[in-house]
Amino acid sequence: KNLGSRQISRCYEHFKSTIKDWDMDNLINITENIFTIITVAIYPDSKSNAYLIFETLNNRGQPLSVVDIIKNKLFSKLDNNDETLDKIDEDWRQHIESLGSNKDKENFFRHFYFANKCSYPETVFRNGRRPKKAQKSNIVEIYEDLIRFDAEGLWNKLKLQANIYSSLIDPVFPDGVNPDRINVELKELIRLSHVSAIPSYSLLLDLKNRNMSANEVADVVKFLNIYFIRRHVCDKPKVKELDDIFIDVIEKCHGVDVNAKFVIDTILDCSKGKLAEDEEFTRVLRDDIYSINREASKLLLVQLEERENSNLREIKSFWDKNNKNKPYWTIEHILPKGVNELDRCWIELLDAKSYDKAVEKRDLLTHKIGNLTLTAYNSKLGKKCFEVKKDKLNK
Repeated sequence: KNLGSRQISRCYEHFKSTIKDWDMDNLINITENIFTIITVAIYPDSKSNAYLIFETLNNRGQPLSVVDIIKNKLFSKLDNNDETLDKIDEDWRQHIESLGSNKDKENFFRHFYFANKCSYPETVFRNGRRPKKAQKSNIVEIYEDLIRFDAEGLWNKLKLQANIYSSLIDPVFPDGVNPDRINVELKELIRLSHVSAIPSYSLLLDLKNRNMSANEVADVVKFLNIYFIRRHVCDKPKVKELDDIFIDVIEKCHGVDVNAKFVIDTILDCSKGKLAEDEEFTRVLRDDIYSINREASKLLLVQLEERENSNLREIKSFWDKNNKNKPYWTIEHILPKGVNELDRCWIELLDAKSYDKAVEKRDLLTHKIGNLTLTAYNSKLGKKCFEVKKDKLNK
């Protein structure tokens, strides 16, 4: 049933459509070319050599991902014993592959460096100083230096911290557990996972490495939820500034016995001049926030619901998706948006003297935060009258 999405099927369809009008000479020509293909088998004498060969061959063709390159360099250094490498390979699948997508894994290796770099002497690095950031242009060189310095120690740290990182980026809400009994740190991490706060995970990894208490971490995460919602609403700080901000925070916390207040104050200090002030945040909130930033609108509505509605029993429900990977909960415009004709009930409610005046009022109000709500029944509400919508939403 999935054949149509397979590469082999696409390949077949491509050639089938390409050659259907060819004459015999062209068909013979492509057949002869196919018969000239040579397959080469390479048998390495050990798994460590296999990783080096794999890297070398791929460097001549399709480039390996950053994570693949680091893996190959680390594995080739750890041991030449096949049995040991089998165990290492198994551990890699358990700890690193479980992080999820290639992007998640690459973020982990970047954030691991940010969180741990101050613990390595400057002399470990080839230029005699620690690079401030790990990015595509230098991350392989950084890990080459760390592997050369202490491959086994690095591997032990990576395994331990990969598990911590996984619990940060993908906090698991236990099935069948009363939400009231879920600890506050987990609740805040679940919220943060929906706030596009990736740059902050380097700092959280650093704090977890310090064994900061769950309540202290929860206070920091709660602050980060507020920080990133404000960032998304106002687009300040800029995305390109965020890594630097959290790297600076980690460096200022290094060697200091920190608590949540110290960390929060340091984040604000490192964000000075970059984070939107209250006046700007208020102005944007009063603007057409839905048209400015849809994602931020949903974040605000979800947080308002979670914090104000004491009847909620399931914290993650607002982010659940159906079997088509579409969210159940979407934003409903109470006063209908767009080009829909306004029914008489809305014209009366808007207290407009004419249809045109009603449309003018509608266009002024429609994308404001006060005209938005969450519903799992958006399509059933449409442009119905306000009293009908209220009745349906209450049910």
